Amino acid sequence: MSRLVILFSALVILACTIKEKTKATTNSKPSSEAMSQYFKSEKEGLTQSEVLAWNELKINGMSTFTSLTSLNSKFGQPDSIVENYDHCQHLFDDEYELVYRGGLKFHLKNDSIIAESIKLNEGIRLIYNDLLFDKETTLQEFSILFTQAFERREVVDIDDYPYGNNLTLLKFKENMDALDYVICFFFKDGKLFYVARLFPC
Repeated sequence: MSRLVILFSALVILACTIKEKTKATTNSKPSSEAMSQYFKSEKEGLTQSEVLAWNELKINGMSTFTSLTSLNSKFGQPDSIVENYDHCQHLFDDEYELVYRGGLKFHLKNDSIIAESIKLNEGIRLIYNDLLFDKETTLQEFSILFTQAFERREVVDIDDYPYGNNLTLLKFKENMDALDYVICFFFKDGKLFYVARLFPC
């Protein structure tokens, strides 16, 4: 009987351990060590820590490349839709409109939309593969996970980008070969504030 009790206890402990490990890796921020391993692959002198594919980023589960119908379903009707006059920041090849919704900015062509910028307001969660970003994500976390981007960080003002003054900017390439669009992470007072996909005009 005592052996059965010991065996049963061991199985319970093992099950609890597995459950806790699963809980810790679901909808949570991975450890710095785990993410350092995740971003170590190299190609053509660049590391994955310098690359962030915009089309793989999710805004509260919604793709950055989606439809106006999906946006309305996820976030409700836009605050405004206006004609675009900035022919530098164009995500479509021809004329398009700008869609604004609660700190989110999209480019619209017919029913297709592409996110340009995302303000990390309350309730906005960005997911990239196994990474979770929100308004509580810190510059310190990025300094550990994205060492190369952190080393090249800049301090920018409203004259440089339309998101505010005294912001820390970390830049990422969109893919290994891209030299065009840049994925920008802006930090205010040490916390993630804005994320944008911009064309260096």
